[in-house]
Amino acid sequence: MDWKAQKAKAVTPATKAALNSFTRSWSKELGKHGIRVVGIAPGILEKTGLRTPEYEEALAWTRNITVEQLREGYTKNAIPIGRAGRLAEVADFVCYLLSERASYITGVTTNIAGGKTRG
Repeated sequence: MDWKAQKAKAVTPATKAALNSFTRSWSKELGKHGIRVVGIAPGILEKTGLRTPEYEEALAWTRNITVEQLREGYTKNAIPIGRAGRLAEVADFVCYLLSERASYITGVTTNIAGGKTRG
């Protein structure tokens, strides 16, 4: 999760903080019913069909940067593990959370970001 305060970007970190708080609160409320609540905060993931030039332009605009600067953030140098995450890795983690092996995990938000976390 990006907890870092940034100029003209209050909505995104505030929303992420709210979702993290909901995750913790809901786990306390729903745990007595055997319901676990876990948040997943993926980092930069492999390119998909959703990342169109129009999407990148809009995203760059919301961050007040150029498309080139946005793409630099996707580079291997920006991620400590040296690559973007794979969608399958996020899916594998979700499958693990659904398994009995993860039955004691609740009330947390887990970053799947290859070491690229800020805050």
